[in-house]
Amino acid sequence: MGANVELGRGVEVGPFCFLDGNIRVGAGTRMVSHVTLLGDTELGAGNVLHSFVVIGDEPQDLTYCGGARQVRIGNRNIFREGATVHRGSERGAVTIMGDDNFMMQNSHVAHDSGLAIRRSSRAVRCWQDGRSWATVRWSRATASCISTRASGVWR
Repeated sequence: MGANVELGRGVEVGPFCFLDGNIRVGAGTRMVSHVTLLGDTELGAGNVLHSFVVIGDEPQDLTYCGGARQVRIGNRNIFREGATVHRGSERGAVTIMGDDNFMMQNSHVAHDSGLAIRRSSRAVRCWQDGRSWATVRWSRATASCISTRASGVWR
């Protein structure tokens, strides 16, 4: 565990977890095992990170030259085995996730992008490079999703 790691009240750090960088982890977050948090990364409260989750590593972008970039993650997110979230690249400063997301096994949130949920409308907005590019709405009755193009920035 690095010198600049701040853990909130009740954070559980399982075996073989590696935390290095400006890391802030909110209260009640649980890292099961083999979790890696790097760079300038902030997680809110009540997140669950399963085995082999990597958050804050360098972006998969050949233009990245090692600049200080960030990852900001909200509250109550679940990251299943092998999920990854990369920090921003040279084109953007931050990768952002909102609250209440469920990242399934081996899913990935790319550099300079974001994922947020609006609970009242059951809508998820995704964006990359500051542009909103998709809105997905879930229907409980049909358990299907419809993807539509969106313009503007998530608010």
